[in-house]
Amino acid sequence: MSSAGNEARGRGKRTRQTSRKSELSQGAVSENSGGYPGAGHPVLGKDGIPTKLAVSEGERIALFGADREQRASYCTCAMLRRASRRVTQVYDQALKPFGLSLNQYSLLANLLRNEGISITDLAERLDMERTTLTRNLKPLESAGWLRVKAGPDRRSRAVEILPAGQAVVERAFPAWQQAERSFRKSMGRDEAAELRQLLGTAMSALD
Repeated sequence: MSSAGNEARGRGKRTRQTSRKSELSQGAVSENSGGYPGAGHPVLGKDGIPTKLAVSEGERIALFGADREQRASYCTCAMLRRASRRVTQVYDQALKPFGLSLNQYSLLANLLRNEGISITDLAERLDMERTTLTRNLKPLESAGWLRVKAGPDRRSRAVEILPAGQAVVERAFPAWQQAERSFRKSMGRDEAAELRQLLGTAMSALD
């Protein structure tokens, strides 16, 4: 190929690269989009709001919020997860002296109320994946607080709480109760009751 042809090919390549950089800087495409808007990760502006959306400016602000606080509170699920982590920390701290987390206390308390329940039924009661529940039961079984045994048929497994598990629940109960009372007092008795009612309504709506 002639030197003139090589030079022309080089100019074309440089032109395409310049065009690509221009598109990225203007928010037309993202680095991982494959060359078209809307694919991969969106290009974010300085305020953290995507610069290119198929909505009007007013809808964009309403959707993502005008500031960080508004954006953080827009997603209901994100707010619930943040609140859950904060509240869980309070209970975990109260139960720590007994070698329990809130999740473990809840498992043992449910077993205390539902003797010999199957893993499948317990998972459904706790709104938990069966595999996740099985994994969470293992350290409690190793501690000698519960036992996993054969169920009514060959394919099922049941769980029963052992005397040591019952004893640790009974010792930890006052600490759990104090954490519950402390949370209700901090939030307000009526507000806490309303929160529990709203959460129950939300769970029922998703069934």
